Amino acid sequence: MECPTKLVLLAYLDGELAEDERAAVAVHLMTCTGCSQWLERLQDLQERVRRHVLKEMGLSDLDPGESPPPETQGT
Repeated sequence: MECPTKLVLLAYLDGELAEDERAAVAVHLMTCTGCSQWLERLQDLQERVRRHVLKEMGLSDLDPGESPPPETQGT
């Protein structure tokens, strides 16, 4: 397999590929350092953005699987 496009790698990361295409990309990532490194950088960026958004929303103290508290209505 030749290197997938960056859009395909993004779809792989987001879980949006069909099972056969996902499997082909996974095999490719085992042998292609360039694609693997690009995907790792993208994962790192997504995590930093996620943490920043949670912090801005005041939710940075939540455990990853925890739901935010329900919104309270003003009086």
